[in-house]
Amino acid sequence: MNQYYEIIHLDDNPVFLEETGRLIRRIDDCPINYKGIVNKDKAYALIKKNNYDLFISDLMIEDDNSEKSGKDFITKISEKYPKLRILVLSARSKYEFYDYFQSLNIQYMEKTFNPYYFGDDIKNLLMEK
Repeated sequence: MNQYYEIIHLDDNPVFLEETGRLIRRIDDCPINYKGIVNKDKAYALIKKNNYDLFISDLMIEDDNSEKSGKDFITKISEKYPKLRILVLSARSKYEFYDYFQSLNIQYMEKTFNPYYFGDDIKNLLMEK
């Protein structure tokens, strides 16, 4: 496999971005360029400018008390870029948002994911047709 997959990840926690990036870069047989971003305006500008294969986003981006900002932002990205695969990676319960994101064909994973399987989950998302 010679194709490089492009991933952009939005999360306001730089430590989580670093750790997630480390896990993603360890995925075997799936070359990936990973970019972690802490600001949604910068992420949006990069998504407009580049052709990413996967957008990973936290749900509570800039307001720790509400998921509305992230939900609205992710919905906007989904509507403007319908071919972009999206994964919401959040500390909020999957069950609160599952139906909503499922209706938009957006995957949802809690941040308590098992690191052992995370690489396979990302690889499957990237190779999805």
